[in-house]
Amino acid sequence: MTISITKPTVGGSENTWGTTVNTALDDVVAVLNGTTASTPDLTAGSWKVGGVAVTADAAEINKLDGVTATTAELNHTDGVTSNIQTQLNRRLELISETVLSSSAADVTFTLPTGYRDFQLVLSNVKSSGNTTTLYIEASTDGGSTFDATANYSSLNVRHLETAGGSESTSMSRSTTGINVAVNNISDQTVVIGGTTYNFPTVGASGVVNISNPLNASEFTAFSGVIVNAVVGTGTGDDSGETQVQTFGGVYGLQAAVNAINLSHKTGASVAAGAVVALYGMKDY
Repeated sequence: MTISITKPTVGGSENTWGTTVNTALDDVVAVLNGTTASTPDLTAGSWKVGGVAVTADAAEINKLDGVTATTAELNHTDGVTSNIQTQLNRRLELISETVLSSSAADVTFTLPTGYRDFQLVLSNVKSSGNTTTLYIEASTDGGSTFDATANYSSLNVRHLETAGGSESTSMSRSTTGINVAVNNISDQTVVIGGTTYNFPTVGASGVVNISNPLNASEFTAFSGVIVNAVVGTGTGDDSGETQVQTFGGVYGLQAAVNAINLSHKTGASVAAGAVVALYGMKDY
């Protein structure tokens, strides 16, 4: 309500002056205490707090309705200069992870919708027997089947560091997949001069970038860097070797690749102890 009171008449109201004043004061107290609603002029810019004009209108103030954030939580937005969700969409987030407690023929991941690009992180991926090549295969039916035709083209540059060191380049168009690690190493036991030596390995570790696989009108590209090593035990500096491999490849069909398979493709399994994690970047 708008505050309205009856005032006593100056020079009159001889018998009603006290009652009139008391009634007026009661009305004012009721409004101040909230017993009676009031409708003051709160037009933006017309009222002040601590001498500062409040310029927000009702719709702007009502945006605070339902806010449960603390002051500290609201302050987390301090310094933000662009859309927060857009920035979050450009972050890689973990989709799934496989930790092998026993050897497995391959490691498979589906590529869920809602992501633009993916990254496969390998840690200690090695062959369970024999030194063989590690491949990535592509599927367009969610992993029910993987393409085993000559639709994979890849280039692998391999630097092998031993006492002398060497470097090799291999290019392939194959039915087995994208060439990720040439001669992926397995643990080995060697007898030299009647003495048995164990050569444990640091399995293939690194990153595989998978670019725009879910776009059916594009070719899916793969690229990355892989490092692995044999650690010698007892035969001198020449007993071990370290391989650094860079690679790139293309799945040569314009199709939506929605699953990938990591495999040695030669009967050798991925040895226990491997960790493979799939990350995705949100589509935007």
